Amino acid sequence: MSIQHQVSNHRLPAWTRVAIYALDHDGHHLKQGDLRRAIDPHQTMRPTDVWRAVRQAIDRRLLDPASTTRRLVLARPATQQAEQETA
Repeated sequence: MSIQHQVSNHRLPAWTRVAIYALDHDGHHLKQGDLRRAIDPHQTMRPTDVWRAVRQAIDRRLLDPASTTRRLVLARPATQQAEQETA
């Protein structure tokens, strides 16, 4: 199955779909509503639900704490973060 199919798969929790979407959009700036349209093509989720899904993905350490609904950043392993800080 393609990433795009999994992103809109309502059998998966919203935070999982957000993390999958981030795989293809890591660090990209998104237009308002892009993430919501991608993970919820039928627009049944409220914007606060999308925000909550991003926060849950952050809490599960799949996304970096700097992530928002307008910019998703994949979490980096602790060793990679330490290397970037010392560089």
